Amino acid sequence: MSKSFGTWFGFDVFVARDRGSLRLRASREDGTTALRVELPLRVRPDAHLGVKVDPCEGEVLVTAGLGATLYVGVESRGVRRLAAWLCPDHKAHAVEAYVTPDDGGLDGLHAHWNVWTPVHEWDSRTPKWRNGGVFLWSAVFGDTTCATVTGDVVSVEIPMPEGVYRGTATVETRTWTRPRWPFGAWHTGRSITVDCPGGVPHPGKGENSWDCDEDATFASSTRARTVGEAVGQFVGHVLERRQRYGGAGWRPAPKTPAVAAS
Repeated sequence: MSKSFGTWFGFDVFVARDRGSLRLRASREDGTTALRVELPLRVRPDAHLGVKVDPCEGEVLVTAGLGATLYVGVESRGVRRLAAWLCPDHKAHAVEAYVTPDDGGLDGLHAHWNVWTPVHEWDSRTPKWRNGGVFLWSAVFGDTTCATVTGDVVSVEIPMPEGVYRGTATVETRTWTRPRWPFGAWHTGRSITVDCPGGVPHPGKGENSWDCDEDATFASSTRARTVGEAVGQFVGHVLERRQRYGGAGWRPAPKTPAVAAS
Protein backbone atom coordinates (compact mmCIF):
# COMPACT_ATOMS: atom_id res chain seq x y z
CA MET A 1 0.00 0.00 0.00
CA SER A 2 1.50 3.33 -1.10
CA LYS A 3 0.37 6.93 -1.13
CA SER A 4 1.64 9.96 -3.01
CA PHE A 5 2.28 13.15 -1.06
CA GLY A 6 2.83 15.34 -4.11
CA THR A 7 5.98 17.22 -5.02
CA TRP A 8 8.30 18.72 -2.39
CA PHE A 9 11.37 20.79 -3.39
CA GLY A 10 11.32 19.22 -6.84
CA PHE A 11 10.98 15.64 -5.56
CA ASP A 12 7.97 13.35 -5.99
CA VAL A 13 7.29 11.89 -2.54
CA PHE A 14 5.73 8.46 -1.93
CA VAL A 15 5.14 6.67 1.38
CA ALA A 16 4.46 2.92 1.49
CA ARG A 17 3.84 0.37 4.19
CA ASP A 18 4.99 -3.08 3.19
CA ARG A 19 6.01 -6.26 5.03
CA GLY A 20 6.39 -4.63 8.43
CA SER A 21 8.30 -1.57 7.20
CA LEU A 22 7.47 2.07 6.59
CA ARG A 23 9.15 3.29 3.39
CA LEU A 24 9.57 6.80 2.03
CA ARG A 25 10.91 7.48 -1.44
CA ALA A 26 11.59 10.88 -2.94
CA SER A 27 12.76 11.08 -6.56
CA ARG A 28 13.05 13.57 -9.41
CA GLU A 29 11.09 13.12 -12.62
CA ASP A 30 14.25 12.88 -14.71
CA GLY A 31 15.45 9.95 -12.58
CA THR A 32 18.79 11.58 -11.76
CA THR A 33 18.47 11.62 -7.97
CA ALA A 34 16.46 9.64 -5.42
CA LEU A 35 16.34 9.36 -1.64
CA ARG A 36 15.08 6.20 0.05
CA VAL A 37 14.25 6.01 3.75
CA GLU A 38 13.05 2.77 5.36
CA LEU A 39 12.09 2.22 9.00
CA PRO A 40 11.06 -1.29 10.17
CA LEU A 41 8.01 -1.07 12.40
CA ARG A 42 9.19 -3.98 14.56
CA VAL A 43 11.51 -2.86 17.34
CA ARG A 44 14.51 -5.11 17.83
CA PRO A 45 17.47 -4.94 20.25
CA ASP A 46 19.83 -3.36 17.75
CA ALA A 47 22.44 -0.61 17.88
CA HIS A 48 24.86 0.21 15.08
CA LEU A 49 25.95 2.81 12.53
CA GLY A 50 27.18 1.82 9.11
CA VAL A 51 27.58 2.66 5.43
CA LYS A 52 27.47 0.28 2.47
CA VAL A 53 28.09 0.71 -1.25
CA ASP A 54 25.42 -1.10 -3.27
CA PRO A 55 26.03 -0.97 -7.04
CA CYS A 56 23.12 -3.37 -7.57
CA GLU A 57 20.69 -0.67 -6.41
CA GLY A 58 22.94 2.12 -7.60
CA GLU A 59 23.07 3.70 -4.16
CA VAL A 60 25.14 4.35 -1.09
CA LEU A 61 23.19 3.04 1.91
CA VAL A 62 23.59 4.47 5.41
CA THR A 63 22.10 2.48 8.31
CA ALA A 64 21.62 3.52 11.92
CA GLY A 65 19.99 1.45 14.62
CA LEU A 66 18.94 2.04 18.20
CA GLY A 67 16.05 -0.28 18.95
CA ALA A 68 15.03 -0.09 15.27
CA THR A 69 17.18 0.26 12.17
CA LEU A 70 16.81 3.31 9.94
CA TYR A 71 17.96 2.85 6.33
CA VAL A 72 18.79 5.90 4.23
CA GLY A 73 19.83 5.33 0.63
CA VAL A 74 20.95 7.98 -1.86
CA GLU A 75 20.82 7.42 -5.62
CA SER A 76 22.17 9.66 -8.34
CA ARG A 77 24.28 9.42 -11.47
CA GLY A 78 27.36 10.38 -9.49
CA VAL A 79 26.57 7.83 -6.79
CA ARG A 80 26.05 5.10 -9.40
CA ARG A 81 29.42 5.86 -10.98
CA LEU A 82 31.09 5.94 -7.52
CA ALA A 83 29.46 2.67 -6.49
CA ALA A 84 30.44 0.95 -9.72
CA TRP A 85 34.02 2.17 -9.33
CA LEU A 86 34.33 1.19 -5.65
CA CYS A 87 32.58 -2.14 -5.93
CA PRO A 88 32.27 -3.38 -9.52
CA ASP A 89 31.76 -7.01 -8.49
CA HIS A 90 29.06 -6.44 -5.87
CA LYS A 91 27.78 -10.03 -5.84
CA ALA A 92 31.15 -11.41 -4.75
CA HIS A 93 32.83 -8.48 -3.01
CA ALA A 94 31.77 -5.86 -0.48
CA VAL A 95 32.62 -2.27 0.38
CA GLU A 96 31.19 -1.38 3.79
CA ALA A 97 32.01 -0.06 7.24
CA TYR A 98 30.05 -0.08 10.47
CA VAL A 99 30.34 0.54 14.20
CA THR A 100 28.50 -1.59 16.78
CA PRO A 101 28.62 -1.81 20.59
CA ASP A 102 29.99 -4.91 22.28
CA ASP A 103 26.66 -6.08 23.66
CA GLY A 104 27.03 -7.20 27.26
CA GLY A 105 30.84 -6.99 27.15
CA LEU A 106 33.49 -4.56 28.35
CA ASP A 107 35.15 -3.77 25.04
CA GLY A 108 32.77 -0.97 24.05
CA LEU A 109 32.42 0.13 20.45
CA HIS A 110 33.72 -2.12 17.70
CA ALA A 111 34.50 -0.72 14.23
CA HIS A 112 34.72 -3.08 11.25
CA TRP A 113 35.33 -2.51 7.57
CA ASN A 114 35.50 -4.36 4.25
CA VAL A 115 37.25 -2.79 1.27
CA TRP A 116 36.33 -4.85 -1.79
CA THR A 117 36.72 -8.16 0.02
CA PRO A 118 34.84 -11.45 -0.59
CA VAL A 119 31.35 -11.51 0.91
CA HIS A 120 30.93 -13.86 3.92
CA GLU A 121 34.52 -15.04 3.62
CA TRP A 122 37.75 -14.50 5.53
CA ASP A 123 41.31 -15.13 4.42
CA SER A 124 44.35 -14.73 6.67
CA ARG A 125 46.27 -13.38 3.69
CA THR A 126 43.92 -10.40 3.33
CA PRO A 127 45.54 -7.30 4.88
CA LYS A 128 43.76 -5.68 7.80
CA TRP A 129 43.23 -2.39 6.00
CA ARG A 130 40.96 -4.26 3.57
CA ASN A 131 39.12 -6.53 6.03
CA GLY A 132 39.61 -5.72 9.67
CA GLY A 133 38.24 -4.26 12.83
CA VAL A 134 39.23 -2.60 16.07
CA PHE A 135 37.74 -2.11 19.52
CA LEU A 136 37.81 1.66 19.82
CA TRP A 137 38.11 1.89 23.62
CA SER A 138 41.01 -0.58 23.58
CA ALA A 139 42.75 1.41 20.86
CA VAL A 140 42.43 4.63 22.87
CA PHE A 141 42.78 3.47 26.50
CA GLY A 142 44.56 0.10 26.15
CA ASP A 143 43.39 -3.48 26.69
CA THR A 144 41.64 -4.43 29.91
CA THR A 145 43.23 -6.46 32.68
CA CYS A 146 41.19 -8.16 35.39
CA ALA A 147 42.04 -8.67 39.06
CA THR A 148 39.92 -11.02 41.19
CA VAL A 149 39.57 -10.86 44.97
CA THR A 150 37.98 -13.95 46.55
CA GLY A 151 36.22 -13.55 49.88
CA ASP A 152 35.78 -16.07 52.68
CA VAL A 153 33.89 -19.30 52.04
CA VAL A 154 30.76 -19.42 54.22
CA SER A 155 28.47 -22.37 54.96
CA VAL A 156 24.87 -22.12 53.71
CA GLU A 157 21.70 -24.18 53.86
CA ILE A 158 19.71 -24.74 50.68
CA PRO A 159 16.04 -25.36 51.58
CA MET A 160 14.09 -27.63 49.25
CA PRO A 161 10.62 -29.21 49.62
CA GLU A 162 12.13 -32.61 50.54
CA GLY A 163 14.68 -31.22 53.01
CA VAL A 164 17.73 -29.02 53.47
CA TYR A 165 20.96 -29.41 51.51
CA ARG A 166 24.23 -28.05 52.82
CA GLY A 167 26.68 -26.09 50.73
CA THR A 168 29.02 -23.13 50.64
CA ALA A 169 28.93 -19.62 49.20
CA THR A 170 31.89 -17.62 47.92
CA VAL A 171 31.90 -13.92 47.07
CA GLU A 172 34.23 -12.77 44.28
CA THR A 173 34.94 -9.17 43.27
CA ARG A 174 36.49 -8.51 39.86
CA THR A 175 38.03 -5.21 38.83
CA TRP A 176 38.90 -4.34 35.22
CA THR A 177 41.41 -1.57 34.48
CA ARG A 178 42.93 0.00 31.37
CA PRO A 179 46.48 1.39 31.34
CA ARG A 180 45.53 4.74 29.79
CA TRP A 181 42.17 5.20 31.56
CA PRO A 182 42.70 8.11 34.01
CA PHE A 183 39.72 7.54 36.32
CA GLY A 184 40.60 4.38 38.26
CA ALA A 185 38.70 1.17 37.55
CA TRP A 186 37.10 0.73 34.15
CA HIS A 187 34.50 -1.67 35.55
CA THR A 188 33.84 -3.53 38.80
CA GLY A 189 31.74 -6.68 39.06
CA ARG A 190 30.66 -8.85 41.97
CA SER A 191 29.38 -12.42 41.91
CA ILE A 192 28.40 -15.03 44.48
CA THR A 193 28.89 -18.74 43.78
CA VAL A 194 26.83 -21.29 45.68
CA ASP A 195 28.30 -24.81 45.69
CA CYS A 196 26.49 -27.98 46.78
CA PRO A 197 28.98 -30.89 46.68
CA GLY A 198 26.30 -33.59 46.59
CA GLY A 199 24.07 -31.71 44.15
CA VAL A 200 20.37 -30.90 44.38
CA PRO A 201 18.37 -33.35 42.20
CA HIS A 202 16.04 -32.49 39.35
CA PRO A 203 14.91 -34.39 36.21
CA GLY A 204 17.14 -34.57 33.15
CA LYS A 205 16.04 -32.83 29.97
CA GLY A 206 15.19 -36.13 28.30
CA GLU A 207 16.44 -34.93 24.92
CA ASN A 208 19.13 -37.62 24.60
CA SER A 209 19.67 -41.16 25.88
CA TRP A 210 22.22 -39.92 28.44
CA ASP A 211 20.01 -37.23 30.06
CA CYS A 212 16.77 -39.14 30.64
CA ASP A 213 17.56 -40.07 34.24
CA GLU A 214 17.75 -37.89 37.29
CA ASP A 215 20.19 -34.99 37.07
CA ALA A 216 21.38 -32.44 39.64
CA THR A 217 22.67 -28.89 40.02
CA PHE A 218 25.97 -28.68 41.88
CA ALA A 219 26.80 -24.98 41.63
CA SER A 220 25.34 -21.65 40.59
CA SER A 221 27.07 -18.29 40.11
CA THR A 222 24.98 -15.12 40.01
CA ARG A 223 25.26 -11.36 40.47
CA ALA A 224 23.21 -11.50 43.66
CA ARG A 225 23.72 -8.70 46.19
CA THR A 226 23.67 -10.98 49.25
CA VAL A 227 24.40 -14.62 50.07
CA GLY A 228 20.74 -15.14 50.94
CA GLU A 229 19.68 -13.83 47.54
CA ALA A 230 22.20 -16.14 45.83
CA VAL A 231 20.82 -19.16 47.70
CA GLY A 232 17.29 -18.12 46.72
CA GLN A 233 18.29 -17.97 43.05
CA PHE A 234 19.88 -21.43 43.33
CA VAL A 235 16.65 -22.82 44.78
CA GLY A 236 14.57 -21.04 42.12
CA HIS A 237 16.72 -22.49 39.34
CA VAL A 238 16.28 -26.06 40.63
CA LEU A 239 12.52 -25.66 41.18
CA GLU A 240 12.12 -24.25 37.67
CA ARG A 241 13.86 -27.28 36.15
CA ARG A 242 11.80 -29.66 38.26
CA GLN A 243 8.60 -27.99 37.05
CA ARG A 244 9.71 -27.90 33.41
CA TYR A 245 11.03 -31.46 33.08
CA GLY A 246 9.22 -33.35 35.82
CA GLY A 247 5.94 -31.51 36.34
CA ALA A 248 4.37 -30.05 39.49
CA GLY A 249 5.14 -31.94 42.67
CA TRP A 250 8.24 -33.75 41.34
CA ARG A 251 10.45 -35.13 44.12
CA PRO A 252 13.83 -36.86 43.95
CA ALA A 253 14.02 -40.62 44.21
CA PRO A 254 14.50 -42.03 47.73
CA LYS A 255 18.03 -43.12 46.81
CA THR A 256 19.13 -39.45 46.89
CA PRO A 257 17.78 -38.07 50.17
CA ALA A 258 18.55 -34.62 51.46
CA VAL A 259 21.58 -34.27 53.68
CA ALA A 260 19.47 -33.11 56.60
CA ALA A 261 15.73 -33.65 56.74
CA SER A 262 13.58 -30.67 57.43
